[in-house]
Amino acid sequence: MRACRVEPKRLGSVPAYRRASARKSPMLYARYASLSLLLLTVLLTVVPAPGQTRRRPPPPVASPKSAPIRGLAEQAQRGELTFARFSNGLRLICGERHGSELAAVTVQLGFGEADEPPAAPGAAWAVAHGLLTEAERAELATAGATLDIGVGAQATTLTATAPATRMADIAKLLLRAVARAGFGEDQLRAGAAQAGRAWDACQSRAEAISRAAWLALAAGRKRASPLSGESFKAVTLEAAGAFHAANLTPRKTVVAVTGDISLVAALRAIADATANWNPKPAAVTPAPPAGERYHAEQGAQGRTRVQLGYALPALRDEERVALDIVCAALALGRRARLTEALVENRQLASEVAARLEATAQSATLRISLNVHPERLDRAEVLTLEAIERLRRERLSEGELQRAKAQLELERALESDDASDWSRQLAQVESSVGLLTWLDDADRLDSIDSEQVRAVAAKHLTASRLVVYEYAAATAPPRTFTPEKFFETVGLLVPQTLVADIPPGEATDAPETVVVSAKPRPKAKDGGLVALPPAEPVREYATLRGPRALVRPDPARPLVAIGFYFQGGRFVEDEITAGVTELMLRVMTRSSAKYAPDGLLDEIERFGGRLQIVNERDFFGFELCVVAPQAEAALRRLVTLVERPSFDAAAVKAERERLLAEQKSRAADSVELAAWLARRSLFPAHPYGFPPLGVAGTVGKLDEGAVQRWHAATIQRQLPIVVIVGGTQGSTLVTRDITEGFVRRETDASLKARVAQPADAPLARESASGTRDIAAFALATPGGRDADDRWAALAACLARRLEAEDFRFTARFAPALQRGELLVIGEGQPDSLPRLIEAIERALSELSKRPPSADEWRLAAQQAATEIARATDAALGRSRAYATAVYLGRAPSEVDVAPMSIRQAAALSSDILETLSGAAAGRGLVRGARLAQPKAAP
Repeated sequence: MRACRVEPKRLGSVPAYRRASARKSPMLYARYASLSLLLLTVLLTVVPAPGQTRRRPPPPVASPKSAPIRGLAEQAQRGELTFARFSNGLRLICGERHGSELAAVTVQLGFGEADEPPAAPGAAWAVAHGLLTEAERAELATAGATLDIGVGAQATTLTATAPATRMADIAKLLLRAVARAGFGEDQLRAGAAQAGRAWDACQSRAEAISRAAWLALAAGRKRASPLSGESFKAVTLEAAGAFHAANLTPRKTVVAVTGDISLVAALRAIADATANWNPKPAAVTPAPPAGERYHAEQGAQGRTRVQLGYALPALRDEERVALDIVCAALALGRRARLTEALVENRQLASEVAARLEATAQSATLRISLNVHPERLDRAEVLTLEAIERLRRERLSEGELQRAKAQLELERALESDDASDWSRQLAQVESSVGLLTWLDDADRLDSIDSEQVRAVAAKHLTASRLVVYEYAAATAPPRTFTPEKFFETVGLLVPQTLVADIPPGEATDAPETVVVSAKPRPKAKDGGLVALPPAEPVREYATLRGPRALVRPDPARPLVAIGFYFQGGRFVEDEITAGVTELMLRVMTRSSAKYAPDGLLDEIERFGGRLQIVNERDFFGFELCVVAPQAEAALRRLVTLVERPSFDAAAVKAERERLLAEQKSRAADSVELAAWLARRSLFPAHPYGFPPLGVAGTVGKLDEGAVQRWHAATIQRQLPIVVIVGGTQGSTLVTRDITEGFVRRETDASLKARVAQPADAPLARESASGTRDIAAFALATPGGRDADDRWAALAACLARRLEAEDFRFTARFAPALQRGELLVIGEGQPDSLPRLIEAIERALSELSKRPPSADEWRLAAQQAATEIARATDAALGRSRAYATAVYLGRAPSEVDVAPMSIRQAAALSSDILETLSGAAAGRGLVRGARLAQPKAAP
């Protein structure tokens, strides 16, 4: 409450003796008497005479009461979250985050691949993708909504993300589609086609396929043969209808709505859409468990995916949180044990992840490895050895602090944008329950190292081990039987066969540093928390320091911090291609003020995660950290930039890691085709170089070359500092930023070659993998002219290509000199000519048949939603601000970009005529046909 200051009235310039005499004047007494008489007359007039009644004041107008929400049986609030249960068993979670442009609706259905009958493989996919009719999908597109469908082993999710103003309409549409009685022939036909495209998209990544296969194996089931496009077409209407009737019930359905939403509107929309949806008996698993714990098969991808984990019984809450710490110690962050052993030190794998999934009946702990095919056995042995260490060794206090902090950060990252947040809330409610999950933060604080070790020793035993290997197409076939595999495991890692480990045999891990972190703020027990919405981005100019852009958003539990420098890749040449990437990697691990990896250790113990940025026009570092520790983590990020150490050993180690990652990226056919297309379009410009540099060049870079590049780039300019997320005003623009960057001299300009596209680009071809890929890259205007209308054109191209039999994507990437419109088509081997023909036809029709007003409006709606989704996350918005600055735009344009693109006029026909297949750079990858996926007998 503001204090009001009341100043006394001045009496003018009359002397005091004159004022005193005036008060005693007889004339003044006469004036008082006349005023009193007048007041008495007024009172006699107003007071009613005897027998009269005074007019009664009108009764107060009561605001109309809102009608009760139909079927609402239970409601509870915790902070910004609201839990509701309806009388038919449907559960709803609402997460309010005001200031966001989007709202997301996730419907999680209680069926997955594990519920498919053996006679109808693919039924879950066909039903999930056929729930929405073509008219309903068109209605979603008209509303500017994007739809993501995920089918797992035990659950299926439908997530629609749309402008917040359309939340109620989108929620009603999804729920009415799910609650619809019956499953028709048109739905099956459309669902089979959509499922085929979605399955095709999963083939190159292999993570979704291998995860679902492992979960089914852990549940006691395995698919007789891998799915394919023909599997979905073979699902009969009778089988799909029976599967739909048996598995879609409100008791097994969870809805989560997040973003800038109205709680009452969300409750009413869900209630109206599901009023007549009555519960059904729970479906029975159609087949008995197979009992196998090891399975291997080959797929079409270029890398081998291993899913290794444990099928566990129901866990107590403290055990579940302890196993979460085990997952974090193994695979969360760059300093996690498996990440260090497999990715950083030995380059056996390019990716490591660990996840615990628990329900009231059972649980699974799964570790995912993306490994080199020839190093599969070694990666599995090291993974089992790392798990065994956790069973026998108590974590040090520093490592325990790092694991807990990374778990807190991971929870915040999963809720950073509306769509991920809705999926997170639906998943936790269907597994352990929302209120139980919210209390896990307090449980996490109370668990010590011995409890973690004891739970790991109890549950992570060889008798519960389940392994699924999804080998690359080029890998030699596995010949293990399940019995032979576990016999080999016992020989290579004999400690895993010991079921019970007495506490007296446990040892302590080597001591590590514990950082002084601020305590986590305690969550309130109940009630709504009124958090202010995000503020517009503000710029803070410092006297001798960098330019700082801050967008406070107190509702977010994390802060994204970016330090960005201009140049990097686009000032490289054939001799230095890759030096920026190498320099950034060395700086993250080697500092003059810390021991090797010491700075990275402290950042992760504060609950931060560091990543490098190496875009075409700028480079730098991005840090995501839990909000209470943002200031301490920012101080270390300044030290990382200003005090690096480029000693020979550190440069050599990072050079070897970079060369290994270059080789790994080459196995990705889609990424290879995109680079070949850019190389075809810009044969003599850095825009055509591989993002990680050229192997022949990187192999020759030494510590002197990296040191000189640092002096010529970072030491010759001040960064742009961007801060987005849970902060207030300029709180984080501290002395570390205003005085932390010392520059003797700065450059006012950079020397760079002009990006001139080739007049007649030559197609570049390669052979890799088992799929045909065609990539077309078109040059667009750069700088301020690389506006978001090109993103709408990419969406328009993608919509036109949906009618083709293959999978196509189209996206736009702005840049300072030349932007890029990239179209990629994927298909089976021998389909390359048809892919090329389809893309050429779509490009030629742009000038012959420009987008109509309705077509452009739909494309602009879709592009606006995609842009809003990209900037809904704190890190995405931080990167978008930096991109805008280096393109010559105002940072505030990022905040209004979705609205601007909806109002933008279509590109002129003159511009569309320049977009032809002849002007595009082409990257073509021919895949080899895999005769037959081979599985172990």
